[in-house]
Amino acid sequence: MADLRQLGIEAGDTVLVRAGLREIGLTADRGKAGKTFIEALLEAVGPEGTIVGLPFTLAFLRLGRHRDYVFDPATTPTYTGGFASAMLDWPGVVRSSHPSTSFAAIGRHADELLAGHDETAPSFWPMKALLERDGKMLSIGCIASGPGFVTVHWIRHELGLTLRNILRNRWRVFYRRNGETKIYTVDGIDGCSHGFRKFYGGYVEAGKLQTGFVGRAYSALIGARDAYAVERSMLEANPRASLCDRPTCYSCRTT
Repeated sequence: MADLRQLGIEAGDTVLVRAGLREIGLTADRGKAGKTFIEALLEAVGPEGTIVGLPFTLAFLRLGRHRDYVFDPATTPTYTGGFASAMLDWPGVVRSSHPSTSFAAIGRHADELLAGHDETAPSFWPMKALLERDGKMLSIGCIASGPGFVTVHWIRHELGLTLRNILRNRWRVFYRRNGETKIYTVDGIDGCSHGFRKFYGGYVEAGKLQTGFVGRAYSALIGARDAYAVERSMLEANPRASLCDRPTCYSCRTT
């Protein structure tokens, strides 16, 4: 917990966390490592704080081949790593019911943060609540592999940039609601996150990025509103600012 405190986590904080457990140095089995890390986070934010994770799930271009895959927030596992999986296993965790981009939260404001995030809401809808609560975003051990912060996705939605993609309305997934199986169609498609590294200079120039180590993992913390201000300014000036430079990246090159 001392590393989290030194980085800037305080009692009462609402924090969206992305973390690489192995990079931290938690080398026990994934379930035990995730539990240990969640315990440290909850101790850092205290009983009035809340932690948020990203247990995203699958969607498919050709839905007919995947009829046996039906998203259920109570049972469907995530592909986004050990920390997100550990959150889903935590007693009392709240998980939103968005069929492809569910969020999970533990703590005082979990229900409030995820309210309304279902198939009718934008993919990154909880970011609006995180901004309203003046939350923070913490990246641990994935600054290079998964650069940037989730606020970029929300801003791209606000600016209508996620609608400028030829793959729009082509990704789908089955989900279950009130005992009935339905089809969810992903309306807005974002680019990948590799281009989000382009915002780091803006964070540093604004003096808003706090960096340090959590265990062995190089980590970064920023206020959601601070990140939003930098990213929104850059994206309004250049809508392509968040796109990566890889010529073979289909998710960025189809915008």
